[in-house]
Amino acid sequence: HILDGARETAVRGAAPLAPRMGEDDGVLLRGQLRQGLPQGGGRSATHVRGDGAHQALAELQGLACQAQAEVTESLRCNPANGRAYYFQSMIDQLQGRYQESIPSLTAALRYYPQDAMYYGNRGYAYYMIKDFPKSLADLNQALALEPNNSLLLNNRCNTLWELGENEKALADSNRVTQMYPNSAYPHFVRGQIYSQMKEYAKAIDEFTLSLTKGQDAANVSSSYYNRGNCHAHRAEYELALADYDAALALKEDFYYYNNRGLVNLELKRYDRSRDDFHKALNLKPGDKDVLANLKILDKLTKK
Repeated sequence: HILDGARETAVRGAAPLAPRMGEDDGVLLRGQLRQGLPQGGGRSATHVRGDGAHQALAELQGLACQAQAEVTESLRCNPANGRAYYFQSMIDQLQGRYQESIPSLTAALRYYPQDAMYYGNRGYAYYMIKDFPKSLADLNQALALEPNNSLLLNNRCNTLWELGENEKALADSNRVTQMYPNSAYPHFVRGQIYSQMKEYAKAIDEFTLSLTKGQDAANVSSSYYNRGNCHAHRAEYELALADYDAALALKEDFYYYNNRGLVNLELKRYDRSRDDFHKALNLKPGDKDVLANLKILDKLTKK
């Protein structure tokens, strides 16, 4: 059977509320980290506007260790500096310490209870540690404060999807498309949701739109792969093979090879199927499903 693979959170183009920021925010934050944190309050410089700038994020990841000493000193001098707690949470999240970022965000919210992105980033932390009910509660609070924030809507969509609230997730995603009709990412997410709902024709339409609107490179191969799975589920095998080929031209992946092997097996193209399964095993040695498929091939070909 076709393996749909794990949900591809890591390649979701507008992934859940990582501390992403625009170019101007990145410049401002770098300056603040180099000069020492201000003792006053106010909205964090990292308030997200849009998808953010990858270059600014990469630079901030490099500054995280340097910034730690300044944040620690700022909190030592003023334990009531809510903004410093937020910077601490951001440093933790930039280094993948999502659980550790939660107490700092909770502390920051004591001083700035009306800051949507503080709730949003705590919701992201809960999402990343798979505490989806708490993630949803924070994202709901964030959206009560900023109801038209597309990043918050994208990420509540992801959280609702994880909770099995597919119709509500689709509603959030559709709202983002209404605000940003040229954005590819909502189509990519809706394609995955419809695929899980086994509404493959709708999923194919969404993946096709995601490919035509220009999205992050990481999502292009995944869109081809997911669309290929939908075609395979509909027994549209040649279309599925074309999509798997397109995905593999961009990225080698265990699931891509495995599923192409399954389709080739269905079409009785046994040599191609065997080759795909062996390539899948090179990426995931000893996988039981692939080994079982090879045994089926051996029986069919009497080898």
